[in-house]
Amino acid sequence: MAVDRYLPTTHHPLYATGETPEIARRLHVEQTTLWLVNTGYRAVDVTDPWGAERLVRLAAGPFDENKSRAAQLARTVALAEFVDVLTEPGKPGIRRFSTVRYRIVEPLKNAPPAGTLIRVPGGPTINPDETSAVSTADLEMVRPGRYILYVSQLKVAAFAPRTTPVDLYGNVFGPLREADKLFVPVGESSHPEVTLEDIRGAIREQLCLENHLLISTGNNPPHRC
Repeated sequence: MAVDRYLPTTHHPLYATGETPEIARRLHVEQTTLWLVNTGYRAVDVTDPWGAERLVRLAAGPFDENKSRAAQLARTVALAEFVDVLTEPGKPGIRRFSTVRYRIVEPLKNAPPAGTLIRVPGGPTINPDETSAVSTADLEMVRPGRYILYVSQLKVAAFAPRTTPVDLYGNVFGPLREADKLFVPVGESSHPEVTLEDIRGAIREQLCLENHLLISTGNNPPHRC
């Protein structure tokens, strides 16, 4: 199994609870595998040993101090602008959910062309008694402005009971909202503040590595970027 093969040993067993190194390892593998599945990856994505090692290490690595991790792990990354909130039509006794509609400004990685409208879950939930509930993160998602979106259609399709509309994406990480030339996390996210160039650079590095491109610098021999 690729996750077990490439996952670094970082978890320490809690002997006081009866946990052993074997149990700690198995739980770490299961957690990382579930995280990859929830992010939208499948078994076919870890068939290449060289690519699988990098993918597994990204999924298992630290998040709060790694500006590149989210951009390199998410299947689709886009710079987008808030358009509006769409709420499901009213039905008696049914809780209604909302999606936030964005317009793609710049497709950064595997994203639709600029100008495309897409939707991601967010915004208020309307209860059967017509009262509404909205989280702090949802309130921040519906503010006008530009956002970095880390999304995946495969994440939505994995849990959808029927065919997923082509414009609907699921959040892999919470979006980042533009503020004073930085993109800052929405809600209770541990993502560090980044610039748009941080994101572009991380994706350029990933594409270079995935395509096994060799970079020559002066008199030095070619090397992977």
